Amino acid sequence: MVRGIFIGRFQPLHNGHVSVIENAMFEVDELIIGIGSSQFGYTKTDPFTLDERIKMIEKSVKGNYKIVPIPDVVDYPAWVKHVEQRCPKFDVVYTGSPITRDLFRQAGYDVKEIEFSSNISGTEVRKLLSEKVRNKWQNAVPQGTLEVILECNGEDRLYYLHENYKYPKATLTVDGVIDYNGKIVLIKRGAPPFKGMFAIPGGHVDTGENVEKAVIREIKEETGLEFKIKGFLGVYSELGRDPRGYYATNVFYGDGSGELRAGDDAASVFVFGANELPEELAFDHKRILIDYLKTVGSDKQ
Repeated sequence: MVRGIFIGRFQPLHNGHVSVIENAMFEVDELIIGIGSSQFGYTKTDPFTLDERIKMIEKSVKGNYKIVPIPDVVDYPAWVKHVEQRCPKFDVVYTGSPITRDLFRQAGYDVKEIEFSSNISGTEVRKLLSEKVRNKWQNAVPQGTLEVILECNGEDRLYYLHENYKYPKATLTVDGVIDYNGKIVLIKRGAPPFKGMFAIPGGHVDTGENVEKAVIREIKEETGLEFKIKGFLGVYSELGRDPRGYYATNVFYGDGSGELRAGDDAASVFVFGANELPEELAFDHKRILIDYLKTVGSDKQ
């Protein structure tokens, strides 16, 4: 069986996307539709959530395909492996991105460059939505996308996102200080920023996800452990704590159980006693651990 993959942000799914998907499905037995930047929603460039984009595709496309969410990574060289880890094995890559083309060709894949049959782009559709030019954006999207946008009042969402863009919002993240058999769990980061440095396990909060569920999910993904929250340490939001921009993290602490194993952004995972902690840590995690030890006591040797 020949399987292909087409990755897009689909913000929103427009007629050009549908044409590429339908043509690709004629050439392969199964097509993976990868939803890129899957963790984002309610931003100027990524206004629609993962669930909304899935609905757009399912309402607009018929055929043998599988939808796979693919969150962003900051490290371009790690992109191919990142996609491979999240998708079934594939043989052909469909893309209009020169960067994606080059990365997958270097990895030995058959890459087919695509051109949208429609001159309109996602950027243009979002602009028309924000300006509420309904007669134009409606003609650029399939019926399924139209239905989803009307259901979620997408015009108003885009209008307010554009109006409020001059007020930068913090990116919401979580971190978890884990007590594992009396020791503290740290990962060694496998991706930028701070690649190769020790850090507290954590990550981004998905749209619509509460922070408690997010920290439990991130710890499971990065360490393999089940995390039982015992308390909330605080919000750490000082500008400059993260080189990627304005990031605010909600820090929880609790107990970890299960078998330690590195995963996701973690290259490896370790345990340390309170008097064994590394001198250098990523982000502001040294300060967080100092606050944690003051809060719960430094009896972890």
